[in-house]
Amino acid sequence: MTPTAEDIRHFESLLQRLVEMGAAPAALYGAGRWARGLAPALRAAPGLLAGIIDDDARKHGGRWAGLEVLSLDEAVRRGVKGVIITAAAPAQDALWERRHALRDAGMYVLTSPARFRSEPWDDALVEQYECSVARERGLPRLYTLSYPAPDYDIPAPLVERLAAMLPEGGTACEIGAGSGVATRHLLGRAAAYHCVDRSARGLYELLEHRFHASRAKLRLHVDPSARLSGVPDGAVDLVFSLGVMVHLKSDLVHQFLEAIARVLKPSGRALLEFAQWNDAGIAHWRRHHAAAHVGEHSIIYYNHIEGLTASARACGLSARVVGPGDGPFFLAEFARARSL
Repeated sequence: MTPTAEDIRHFESLLQRLVEMGAAPAALYGAGRWARGLAPALRAAPGLLAGIIDDDARKHGGRWAGLEVLSLDEAVRRGVKGVIITAAAPAQDALWERRHALRDAGMYVLTSPARFRSEPWDDALVEQYECSVARERGLPRLYTLSYPAPDYDIPAPLVERLAAMLPEGGTACEIGAGSGVATRHLLGRAAAYHCVDRSARGLYELLEHRFHASRAKLRLHVDPSARLSGVPDGAVDLVFSLGVMVHLKSDLVHQFLEAIARVLKPSGRALLEFAQWNDAGIAHWRRHHAAAHVGEHSIIYYNHIEGLTASARACGLSARVVGPGDGPFFLAEFARARSL
């Protein structure tokens, strides 16, 4: 398998990302057919690439696709900050399994060809994170999006509420962690931290890199089923989700509540954010969605506490509103029916 013209354009975009976030000099990983097929793009990036890393010591010191072949140790000595795994499956699978050594060395890891299908929000969340990395390195990378804000953080009172619900050394489960805005506040308190998302790219290309130093406690679960697949029964002190349930219809929310009831400890709690159709909801819809969704519903779905209470009861849970959010958004807490 060799790269197509589209593959080469994608590879060039990866190089550009590494440059813009200050992850240069960079290197490739994998001296094989795929890397050789990228030669036209490699010739167009003089000075950016320090070489190509390969695990075969017999290749070290030689050249491949016009690049010097390096060991990982030599790449570290040369200050490599970003790596693009250059291999197609199944060879890419083998190199991907070794990514932790690259990340242990402080390298940002991407793949050519793309390993993961991109979900609708992935590009936005990745750009948000990579811009934050660039800013930390003193680089004026241009942020091209209006949402999410590049410096968005969850409000301090909400951080305090979540921290109070998670015992020190407890187990957390975050549904839809995005770029890890909330994760970074709570990961230090947990002994085990489950991140569940339908996006493999978000989990393994973004969160795994951002929180690589805590990977011993980080549990990543790709789950498009709303079943919290991979999270053990009765093991979780805190389940929470921010900015996710506001996009889900009542029946899908119900499926999540069934899964939450399965994974919560007897004393566990869940805190979920919802949207409701009230005066604030109508105003928010008029301001942000009405003009763009003529004749169609917006990306927000509205759940009221009465419906949530019915779902909770059917799942053996209790529900209550515990705090307003921003505009039409509100927080609901769930627990075992006898515990709340």
